[in-house]
Amino acid sequence: MHLDIPTVTFLAAVSCLSVALAMWVVAGRYPPVVARAMFRWGGACGLSAFGALLVFLRGTLPDFLSVVVGNTVIVGGFAMVYHAIRVLHERTGPSDRLAAVWVLVCFVLYWTAFELNRDINLRIILVATLKIPVLALIVRELWVGSQRGRRAIEFMLLSVYLLYALVSALRALNVMMTSALDLDSFLSDPVQQFSFVAYFLTLSVSSLFFMLALGEVLTAELYQRATTDPLTGIYNRHAFEELALREISRAQRTGRYPSMLMVDIDHFKQINDRYGHTAGDGVLRAVVGAIQGALRQQDFVGRWGGEEFCVLLPETGQIDALHVAERLRSSVMEMPLSTVAEAVTVSIGVSSPYAHECSFSAMIEVADDALYKAKFGGRNRVVISGV
Repeated sequence: MHLDIPTVTFLAAVSCLSVALAMWVVAGRYPPVVARAMFRWGGACGLSAFGALLVFLRGTLPDFLSVVVGNTVIVGGFAMVYHAIRVLHERTGPSDRLAAVWVLVCFVLYWTAFELNRDINLRIILVATLKIPVLALIVRELWVGSQRGRRAIEFMLLSVYLLYALVSALRALNVMMTSALDLDSFLSDPVQQFSFVAYFLTLSVSSLFFMLALGEVLTAELYQRATTDPLTGIYNRHAFEELALREISRAQRTGRYPSMLMVDIDHFKQINDRYGHTAGDGVLRAVVGAIQGALRQQDFVGRWGGEEFCVLLPETGQIDALHVAERLRSSVMEMPLSTVAEAVTVSIGVSSPYAHECSFSAMIEVADDALYKAKFGGRNRVVISGV
């Protein structure tokens, strides 16, 4: 079957331009990281569309524009793909500039080959092989992403670019191993036709997978917003309760029961009244940092409301729960603060359940009662009770 290379190139340009316009139109409606990634992917598609259009217009435009500039812009499109993926991963570093430098190198090499040697075979080899380094950067970045939790989508995207890199290498190898091509034989050569189809498919399929990756990032961000307290970054009340219920249900099957801490910042209203709410917010964040620093890896903390926090200690009996609570109280009291003059302290109520009455509501009630006793007894202390 004969494929018309100019037609395939034109379709690639139209497809890329459509994706670019869609990305640019809707990007502003999304969170900053996603929006920046979408703008850059739109830029990548825009460059790919422009480069493909220049190549399509060969014979109408001067060869310098269609061959040298067109293919350089196409490499620039792949470089922008690399930047878009880096933005999505929230990664920065010297390699961000490496792809841009490689685009300049490609332009110099294309221009030099165009001026010194009009051999179409040399041009094909250069066009095919000079894409491979930037494709390798893309594959490497996607491999990093596939190891950081987005394995399925990013591994498929990685596979698309890896396959296109192999096709580019095959395209160059085909020219090296066959007789010299002229323009007519180039347009009819099956390997060259296949490489243009692969380019079109790479642009189309990778855009689909990239949008799926964006969807995963958005889902994760929405989940984080739904489950975390925006001021302190810890679990909100609803999310903490869900996790606690899950842990208690597991404990009822295993027989290894958790303990719970109810933590309240002493005289927090006075801190707000004396130093202002901005300082009070800083105290809340500092206390959360001290709490997290005093906990074990398996423990988790949530903001229960105002200046109150709940901590669940999985598989923890009374003695160990008391040790954790005392460590937490000391950690808060000793934390450095620049926004308030006096030391900040907390009162802690501990509930350590017996198996036959282990329920979330019972643990909260007993921990809250123990907290009340701690505050009534003079604050800056730990009181422990059993359900």
